Amino acid sequence: MRLPLILLLIVAGCSDDTAAPGAFWETAEANEVALPSQEPSQPDPDPPPVVSADAHAESLVGLWMVDQPYHALYEVTWYSFGPDGELAEVASETYGHEVPTGTVGRCLTWSPQDEGHCADFTNTGECAEYDDPYCTAWSDVSCTFADRWSGTVADLSIRATCSDGTIRTVVLDLREVVAGVADAPVVRSVDGEQDWHHNAWDWRWLKCPSNDIDDCRGF
Repeated sequence: MRLPLILLLIVAGCSDDTAAPGAFWETAEANEVALPSQEPSQPDPDPPPVVSADAHAESLVGLWMVDQPYHALYEVTWYSFGPDGELAEVASETYGHEVPTGTVGRCLTWSPQDEGHCADFTNTGECAEYDDPYCTAWSDVSCTFADRWSGTVADLSIRATCSDGTIRTVVLDLREVVAGVADAPVVRSVDGEQDWHHNAWDWRWLKCPSNDIDDCRGF
């Protein structure tokens, strides 16, 4: 009668009452770590440029005229961009306003669109199209181009000395200037901060045909 005894032992081993039915799955579910939902990442439509301190685009090397042609008093500064990243203010001329012209500031507040300057009027004298909003309040800190540059036409990085004693990096985008469709570069950032702009009269950037400022005048 060994066979019934073996069957009894097998049945006894399989009917262990120490674990309730379903206990294993309940324990597993309790120990499971909830993972965050993995949403597909969206690419940045306009990622910040990566500026290499070793890059000095040949197309930027030479003399540049940075003037403010839309101001009645007129101001101009010539900058020399050296092949190894050196930047020098060659000369400045003005009829009364501050120079050099290579300055930026941070705008704190902008005018509402309907309080901007009117670009076009209707026959009844109403404004048909407004100019872009303009800055109504600037930060107390302004920065002036200093002595070093790097980067390319899309990410020109210029070292600047600021009125609070801090050295900051100004990043400009000159692609539309080089293409001839814009007078001025876009100020992408200053030390990674947005809302920095040229903080004087509208400026214009022109690449000079030679290193002689007399060959490179706005008027």
